[in-house]
Amino acid sequence: QYGVAILISQHLHALLDSAVKPLCRLVDRVTLKGSNVPMLLYTYDVPPVSEDGREARWWVDGVHACDRFMNVTTFFFRAAPPDISEEFRDVWDMAMNLYLGGPGGLLANWSQCAQLLKKCLKLRPDD
Repeated sequence: QYGVAILISQHLHALLDSAVKPLCRLVDRVTLKGSNVPMLLYTYDVPPVSEDGREARWWVDGVHACDRFMNVTTFFFRAAPPDISEEFRDVWDMAMNLYLGGPGGLLANWSQCAQLLKKCLKLRPDD
């Protein structure tokens, strides 16, 4: 539905390392069936899988990253480097704030949001 490789709940997002959290993109606020409590959804944009179909980012210098001892943050960034620019993240964040309109949605401004999302598409046409 969202066209992203990784969809993360706000609960998982809260557990991420402080170096990774700012690289996640807020994509929506949903209320799950059977719940009255809204939940935020995020994505972490990763580069596409390599041409041979192997998840190339999990391999570092020909060795699977799980087979090599390295700290978790280093492993994460080597395995899944961010695939969006800081400028894109900033514009996207502004657009999402306008789309969601705060906790109750009362401050939403969809026309300004649409303008910013068009700018996002210029920065990243395949998004």
